Amino acid sequence: MSIDRNIVHLVIKLRPWTMNFPSIVQPETVNFCNAKCIMCPTSKGTKPKGFMDFGLYKKIIDECARNKEYVKALYPFQNGEPLIHPEFSKYIEYAKKQNNQWEVALYTNASLLDKNKTLKILESGLDTLVVSFDGFRKETYESIRIGLNFDQVKKNVIDFINLKKSMNKNNPEVHLVIIAMDKTRGEVKDFEREWKNLADRVEVSHFSNWGGQVDELDSQDILKENYAPCLRLWEHLVILRDGTVSLCCNDFDGRFPLGDLTYQTIKEIWQGEIINDYRKAHLNSDFSSLPICKKCSYRLHQLSLLRKLIFRQVFKKIINKK
Repeated sequence: MSIDRNIVHLVIKLRPWTMNFPSIVQPETVNFCNAKCIMCPTSKGTKPKGFMDFGLYKKIIDECARNKEYVKALYPFQNGEPLIHPEFSKYIEYAKKQNNQWEVALYTNASLLDKNKTLKILESGLDTLVVSFDGFRKETYESIRIGLNFDQVKKNVIDFINLKKSMNKNNPEVHLVIIAMDKTRGEVKDFEREWKNLADRVEVSHFSNWGGQVDELDSQDILKENYAPCLRLWEHLVILRDGTVSLCCNDFDGRFPLGDLTYQTIKEIWQGEIINDYRKAHLNSDFSSLPICKKCSYRLHQLSLLRKLIFRQVFKKIINKK
């Protein structure tokens, strides 16, 4: 067994409670988008486009609230642009009303972030607003986020930040994220420099190949052979708009369904035979039935994060001993 596999196996063994209920729950409130980004497969989805029924959403949130000792975060988005939903703030407010302690975060391209939506977000109780903004230069941004206007989106984000400050609001935290890939790599430092004094956090995200479902756009990060399990199977549950529980966030079209929340519960699915078979396959490095996992670049980034976490913990213990 490789060192990398040992690391992941140890993390799983040290967290047995994750078998009870997911710590991150992600219901897809919208499954279509107003952009056609070059690194995103959303437009390839075959499921009917629309919004998640609020009754289904309530069922999901209510079960999470009954298991709030396990749930750390709720993400009411997945493949689509959440601000397209005319009642997006109702979904956020309901989640915060059921439990004010878990983090509710929203990812957006911010193209629809006008003053009306800004005010709704600022009053909704949202904890974190993550803006995906790929590019420092207009030409770069618009060649990646096809269909969006660089100047308008930038103005929307700055206006949001300024209105939040003028209203003396602490939340939501505003995170600006750029994906490191061939088109953006030369602009990352300029991007960080520009936004670090405006946003609460600036993040450089790894490029994801969506389990081999999109072209490799980062020549410095081509997937290498890797047989370590993916921790998402032990912590993260993704529910598509129609109630299908997909294998993970990369399974955008539900090709590997774990269950259906229109007639099942989260706990039934999370502790069920299908997901446990997939967990065993990962632990045994057998991806023959899961080509999406075999080709997935996320497991490499997961290992990088785990190594950094372990290093920090070891370093902290050494410092405390001195």
